[in-house]
Amino acid sequence: MDQANALFRQFGYSKTNVADIARELGMSPANIYKFFPSKNAIIQAGADRNLCQVKEDLIRIVRTKRGAANRLLGVILAIYRIHQDHFRHERQIYKLVITATEENWACVRIFKEFLTKTLTEIIGEGIRTGEFRRMDVTITTEVLLDCFTWITNPILFKELNPDEVENRARAQLQFLKKALQ
Repeated sequence: MDQANALFRQFGYSKTNVADIARELGMSPANIYKFFPSKNAIIQAGADRNLCQVKEDLIRIVRTKRGAANRLLGVILAIYRIHQDHFRHERQIYKLVITATEENWACVRIFKEFLTKTLTEIIGEGIRTGEFRRMDVTITTEVLLDCFTWITNPILFKELNPDEVENRARAQLQFLKKALQ
């Protein structure tokens, strides 16, 4: 997976084939096919692996002792920064993220479920601590995700002005925080 990921980052997933990966590993393509039924399976496993790292990063933010609103902002901005890094420095990975999103790969669906669960937990904790008023947590999470689609959806991301994103996200969360109080 490390070698496949390196080749995908360098040449793109569409220009990398199983023979390239096998050659870099000093083995035959048949050996690769013992572990993965297709090139697509390798690509999806790599995407899943990268999303697991993103999840770990977001979990670290959620575990901080800051208030619920600050953790919501932290999660949203972390997703933005990951998209920004891919867009600016890892164009091949960015293209892969776009494809995975457009085709609604399983790893994307699982990540969306994770994000929804994570934000729901933060909002629920904000209600329990009194930072937010009592409300339907599920609906509030859905509204929050709708409000931040312009950041969390990688397809929309490329239209953003990076110099404005953090200030806009902070202002939007401040607005939403007032609605939640």
